[in-house]
Amino acid sequence: MRLVEPALLHVRLLRVTDSHSNRGIRKGAGHVLSRLVSILRPETESLRMKGRQPRPSGRLTLAAFAACAWSLSVIAAAADPCKAVPDRGRAPAWLGPGSTFSGPVRYVGDGDSLCVGVGPTPAQWVEVRLADFYAPELSDRGGPEAKTALARIVQGRRLTCIADHQTYDRIAAYCRIEGRSLGDLMRRAGVREGGRGVR
Repeated sequence: MRLVEPALLHVRLLRVTDSHSNRGIRKGAGHVLSRLVSILRPETESLRMKGRQPRPSGRLTLAAFAACAWSLSVIAAAADPCKAVPDRGRAPAWLGPGSTFSGPVRYVGDGDSLCVGVGPTPAQWVEVRLADFYAPELSDRGGPEAKTALARIVQGRRLTCIADHQTYDRIAAYCRIEGRSLGDLMRRAGVREGGRGVR
């Protein structure tokens, strides 16, 4: 029996997982499961050719279970590295309405959300929903282009943001680069607005 190669699964998963995109996460999970099936299939086919009914061995079941558990933990980590705002409950007081926070951009989720690293660890990374720009959803026309434009604008830059309100595990905020509004920079770059919140 061939054993699951965790490093290979890890590379495949990270390659197809679009940061904080549910579609990308589902795609990544699908690739991991496909890989497991391709690893397990030769053994079952061999047993069928010999006229025996395949029954999962303890070792085979354990290997498959361990690989699935490991891959799901990677998916969860890749999905939401920003932990300053809890998934459930209130944001910490330092992220209350009107508060200012700043830091480098750790990643871009889509055309109007990104992660600001206030400190060195994910517990100090704030997921921000731009309060002054509504990009199309990633699955909609113009969504991927909006994400690319935002990534290009913020790459290697430090943002200063003023919190407006909490929305789920994110902070809706007005962010600036060297005094210029990120929403205005997106519009100047020719990115059209089109998300659910556009007026």
